[in-house]
Amino acid sequence: MKTLEEAVYLVAQEDGGVEKAQGTAFAFAPGKLATNAHVTEAIKGKEKEFFLVAPNGDKIEIQGVLSHPGYLAFKAYKATQGTTRWGEFTPLDLINEYDVGIIEIDSEIALPATLSFASQEELEDLAPGTPVASVGFPVEGLAGGATATKAPGTLHFGHISALTDVFMVRADPEHRLLIQHSVPVTGGASGSPLIDPSGKVVGIVNGGNTTVFKDKTESATAKVRLPSAALINFAQRADLLQALAEDKAEQELAEDELYWTASAHAFDDYFDVAVDDFEALAKKRYAVSKASNEVIGAGKLDAGKVQSFKLVSKSYPFKAVPGKVYGFIADAENGVPIGINVKNQATSQFLRDAKDKRQTSELELAPTAWVTVTEPTTLDVIVWSLVAQPAKYELHAYEWTAPSDEPATEPAP
Repeated sequence: MKTLEEAVYLVAQEDGGVEKAQGTAFAFAPGKLATNAHVTEAIKGKEKEFFLVAPNGDKIEIQGVLSHPGYLAFKAYKATQGTTRWGEFTPLDLINEYDVGIIEIDSEIALPATLSFASQEELEDLAPGTPVASVGFPVEGLAGGATATKAPGTLHFGHISALTDVFMVRADPEHRLLIQHSVPVTGGASGSPLIDPSGKVVGIVNGGNTTVFKDKTESATAKVRLPSAALINFAQRADLLQALAEDKAEQELAEDELYWTASAHAFDDYFDVAVDDFEALAKKRYAVSKASNEVIGAGKLDAGKVQSFKLVSKSYPFKAVPGKVYGFIADAENGVPIGINVKNQATSQFLRDAKDKRQTSELELAPTAWVTVTEPTTLDVIVWSLVAQPAKYELHAYEWTAPSDEPATEPAP
């Protein structure tokens, strides 16, 4: 256990002259420490505010951070999958996966100890009941928070409770990337190493089940999290961190996304529910019946490597004629919200039907636009978003015959 204790560091932040404990990290290679992506994302762009506290109390500057690309990608995607009851869609209640990151420091700094990862075979052989342990810096709701930056890490024990895939369901060993365990955790323990009886890292602690209460003694929006009595907590399997360290994360994520798509057939898709609502609104608003529809565009809105959000758009021409009602709906397939604008190609004027009061849509998972014209018009149907990661989409065009406003006439005798 001495090696474990000597390899674990506190992640701290200086806020208004006060040093606050924010998380945990552990050394695994010269100049590199492992933690959670939700920790590295908090540090990103604010490296000067954060620092590490070594086991001997020394402060270490942070030079940079890396987050697993799957962290933001899955965080967006999981919002598109859920369950539907009485026409209401509810997203799956999932822990966020791929929650691993790397903190980089000066590689010349001597590290007293580093931890080794379990092999792929050992990771895939993990089973419920396996004893596990962890050292970290839990501080949320605990005494001593004000002195945490001067305190040692704490050692905790537990067992693996279950092993699941990213959707928290049964899976083959290759895809059991989420470790459920009974090691106690709370805020500050994020990034702690989860080790097996041999001392090898099998996971990175990243969260737990909590019950949230409003704190009436604080502001109206203040909340308190209390750990669930079930003591089912979570860790990301260690091979996710290894893939990031070996620059294989992007490649493996592309393969995992195929698994997401295949597995998602077991759940309800947000877009399918949105289409039902879209067609129902057309019938109610325009008194139309059956529509023809086609996919008129598909692709990705990709801003490339950016540090902040960037406006990206793509336009598709569409010929519209009088006597028709046109409805456009887009599927934000990977969960990054998108919008739809429609313009007259000849004048660049924004077009909307009189019954659709919005001039432009907001960013949504299934944005819509409705258009009617009084003369033949070529439209530009524009899919757009403010993106920091690619927004995958499919654009659908629906066409209905508008009901006649003229009264019906009796047939001649």
